[in-house]
Amino acid sequence: RDERTYFLYISWIKMSHQEWVGKFAKVLETHELIPIELDPAKCIFGQCYKYLTPIDNDGIACWKKMSEAHEKLHEVGKKTYSAMSHGDFDTAASLYKELQKLSNELIQNMDAAMKILVKTDFSAYMQQRKADGLGAVKKSK
Repeated sequence: RDERTYFLYISWIKMSHQEWVGKFAKVLETHELIPIELDPAKCIFGQCYKYLTPIDNDGIACWKKMSEAHEKLHEVGKKTYSAMSHGDFDTAASLYKELQKLSNELIQNMDAAMKILVKTDFSAYMQQRKADGLGAVKKSK
């Protein structure tokens, strides 16, 4: 579990999250229900959360903020989906605005987590690789 692994997972989680929010927008636009994962433990973030908890203090604080925003987001997502499933698209549209606000908060937290990782000094990691006889990490093309 190195910093680059976290960076890749957070990028994947962010993309999956944006797709999740986009599903709500699609239902509001078409008024046709589609399956949307409403359980915060079963979406991509929820599935990855327990495996990616950072070990440094800055990362832990940022991860906690992401977790809290994620839980709130799913609460509003459930209310939004319920309104849509009952044909109350005016209420759903209002809730969707709140969903977007929470989504932006979550994305800001994800971006903050990535900034923490970018600040990480990988020189010690690379020195250890050389000491272990592993050499430099090859970049994929």
